[in-house]
Amino acid sequence: MVQPCRSALLLTFLIQCAIFAYAADLSEANAAYNRTDYQLSLRLLNKNSQNPEELFLIGKNYYRLGTDDKDNYKTAADFFEKAANLNPNSAEYLLWLGKAWGRRAATTGFFAKPKSIGYAKKAKQYFEAAHALDPKNREAAWATFLYYLEAPDLLGGGIGKAEKVAGEIAALNTADGECALALIYEERKNFPAAKEHWLVATKIDPGNRDVAIQYAKFLRRRKDHEGAENILLGQMIGPTINPAASFELAGLYIDIGRKQEAKEILLRYVDPALTKLTPDDEPVSEAKKMLDNVK
Repeated sequence: MVQPCRSALLLTFLIQCAIFAYAADLSEANAAYNRTDYQLSLRLLNKNSQNPEELFLIGKNYYRLGTDDKDNYKTAADFFEKAANLNPNSAEYLLWLGKAWGRRAATTGFFAKPKSIGYAKKAKQYFEAAHALDPKNREAAWATFLYYLEAPDLLGGGIGKAEKVAGEIAALNTADGECALALIYEERKNFPAAKEHWLVATKIDPGNRDVAIQYAKFLRRRKDHEGAENILLGQMIGPTINPAASFELAGLYIDIGRKQEAKEILLRYVDPALTKLTPDDEPVSEAKKMLDNVK
């Protein structure tokens, strides 16, 4: 049998080492992202990569950093677009591309209104594309639903469109469907019906923290401070702090003038030794802005 030459074996070994190192860096970058260390995650990534997964993660990091500098939303959109071009069958890439354009629309100043309208229409385009590509993608369905519910007719929104997607959401998850109906009734100013649907959602899935917190937000919007407080306090019982519930509770306490209690919650929120945040939680920068209001 012909033995491979040493140079060929060495080359194979070096290639394998490079692949392993790349996979390790990408894994570490994902871990840094998940613990909200977005700058470290970016340092571990190659911005000239042709790997859609890596480009997507770069985009997510810039998206999360958009709360500190809104220009990061443009950079995020650029990387999401590169990832989507390399993998056009990814609903997730299209969804995040829509989210980035949505944030650009939301953070564009009043005097740049024509640009904001264009950005919003792009968000709609990508939300719809993601939802069409993967109708079972829960987040894509919700993004499309919320766009229709909140955007005016001029920008392609409308309650009728939202109702159609609400039915699709209900087919995926019954509790989610009730939440969607609650939001539709709230938009129509039928607050008793909205509350009834929130209650049904909490009964269908009593252990779902997201549903409970969204119900508390509804009660807070309706000035039912006691009801909202009871729900949020219930969600904070346990061995670890629930960041979403504590952030919302701090906002509630600011609303009703209990600033010292709000301050105590926010100080715990911004302390990484006490609260372990995920990318889906409100960023520390937002909590610090709230702290400025209670000093």
